Amino acid sequence: MPKSEPEWVTIPRMVLSAADRFGDAEAVVDGPLRLTFRELAERVRVAAGAFASAGIEKGDRVAIRAPNSAEWIIAAFGLLTAGGVLVPVNTRFKAAEAHDVILRSGAKAVLVQEGFLGLDQEPPPGVPSIDLKGDFLAGGTPLEREMSADDVCDIVYTSGTTGRPKGVQMTHAQNLRAYAEWCDLADLREGDRYLIVNPFFHTFGYKAGCIASLIRGATILPSG
Repeated sequence: MPKSEPEWVTIPRMVLSAADRFGDAEAVVDGPLRLTFRELAERVRVAAGAFASAGIEKGDRVAIRAPNSAEWIIAAFGLLTAGGVLVPVNTRFKAAEAHDVILRSGAKAVLVQEGFLGLDQEPPPGVPSIDLKGDFLAGGTPLEREMSADDVCDIVYTSGTTGRPKGVQMTHAQNLRAYAEWCDLADLREGDRYLIVNPFFHTFGYKAGCIASLIRGATILPSG
């Protein structure tokens, strides 16, 4: 099986190129919502503009504390396309645990899904909350900021089993290289339908799931 070399230097370039690579094939199926790769790329650009309009600059960190959904995917890649740094937050954390990660990461905002599992979704003091299922993601002017392969794109925190969670920073190039190889090892192919039950706040759901699917042209079915 041939080894994959990433064709792109940043995750946004990879995601947006999927519009040309896979066109009108289904990219995401989330209940009644069905998005083609072309439609997903456009929504990601619009979401990037929404983050920019909200004051998110290149290198700013934004947290997402929400279950798997099409909106999670659009928000995450929209944030990266605006030059931001994604901080996924474990949806099973209690409020104090989530606040600790959000504050220590330096997040300028947190996206939440109100009512999920009946958990307290109030953000820490001074950190604005954005409803992931509201109109925010659709309210921007399409945007794509320039980034480099070595820019940090996400900070994923450990579970904190034996102590406070620790944030692991990764760059665009590191993620693309690692998950292009993962696609080879898993034999993920264009046209595959990928039911992603692993949570997006975890590297398996977000990276071996969403990033890998967009590298190869698999259809994402969010679950869990």
